[in-house]
Amino acid sequence: MLEGTGRVAEERGRPAPAEHARAAFVALWDAVDWSEPSAWNGNENYGAALFWTASHRTSPEHVREHLARALASRPDVVLRLVTGCAGWEETRDSQDWGLRGFRRTYSELPPWFPAEAVAAAAAVTAPHVAPRA
Repeated sequence: MLEGTGRVAEERGRPAPAEHARAAFVALWDAVDWSEPSAWNGNENYGAALFWTASHRTSPEHVREHLARALASRPDVVLRLVTGCAGWEETRDSQDWGLRGFRRTYSELPPWFPAEAVAAAAAVTAPHVAPRA
């Protein structure tokens, strides 16, 4: 909501409210403890959009470091993080192009994705799983 409020303010030529909205979003983002499993409740479907927004308002490095710290603190949230970071794509019927549903996609890693921290957390939480060659 803050993101939308800031965008509307900018479109109306009011940069100060937009900056307030950006600052409020960043403060809220920085206050979330992503190592807490409850922080992922409801974000498993919207994490990618949230992290993209945070990376635009701060930086990809800031988001990556924030998520990496969470994984270092609580490696057991790695599956929630990987699930929440996935993008979404529509699936359509090949005959009539009717919408069949949605599925997660992992076509490429975003610049904010903490790949090294995910690999380290996965090694701790699922040592029996080997990476694909």
